[in-house]
Amino acid sequence: MSRPLQDGSVAPHSGRPKTDITNQILELILEDRQISSKSIAEHLGNSRELVGSIIHEYVEITEALREVGPEMPESGSKTSKVSVV
Repeated sequence: MSRPLQDGSVAPHSGRPKTDITNQILELILEDRQISSKSIAEHLGNSRELVGSIIHEYVEITEALREVGPEMPESGSKTSKVSVV
């Protein structure tokens, strides 16, 4: 978490954005489904804890979305029209 500066503003975060690291992790997993979190951490230069945390978070989000199911009807399906007055 960023610490406030004396003038009240917040210092910018250092390092790569989390989405960049997440995308790199997912690419490595897609290339080799048997890759370990230790190998990913060594390849990216991050800690095993960070890699494990990102993978765990991604799996939780994916499972939650799978439970919710698609929100929008599939294209081409018949839907009832709603008129706006």
